[in-house]
Amino acid sequence: MIRKTGLIAVLVSTNAVAQDAGPPTDLAGTYYCRSTAAAGIRMDPNTKIWSATTFNVSEDAYTIKITDTGRSGISEGILKTPYHVYEATVKKFGSNENPLQCWDFPLTKESRNDIHVVDNYLRCRIMSTEYNFNMKAKKFQVMFEGGYMDDWRENTDTPYVSVGKCDKID
Repeated sequence: MIRKTGLIAVLVSTNAVAQDAGPPTDLAGTYYCRSTAAAGIRMDPNTKIWSATTFNVSEDAYTIKITDTGRSGISEGILKTPYHVYEATVKKFGSNENPLQCWDFPLTKESRNDIHVVDNYLRCRIMSTEYNFNMKAKKFQVMFEGGYMDDWRENTDTPYVSVGKCDKID
């Protein structure tokens, strides 16, 4: 009985803290994010064996544009966490291609472009690449799934994790 009471007290106090957290910081704007390190696995073209590798990130950078939707709420579940809803696009810095729309998890038809940001942490996905941004710490992490899990051996896309720092540029 004491364990249950203690657990309930922790959940109630955590819930109260989450509700008192106040409105989230306005994250709207454009950010320049430069990679500082990256590693993953790659397939040796001769042996067809996957092995660990590091990548040169000297030219690796992204721009992320975050747009405020003006919507917010409190998450459902045990912890009632305040969130704010944004939309985001990501593109490789210097690319002539259009920015790509980033999607939230889980992807639903109704909220395809909505990204629920909790405590300055934005997480979204474009195809097989996941983007994580800690806007308060000005850090980012990109994870690309690559071709390792594919059934066909011709896909030699290298799965990787890249990390770096972001700065707001507008």
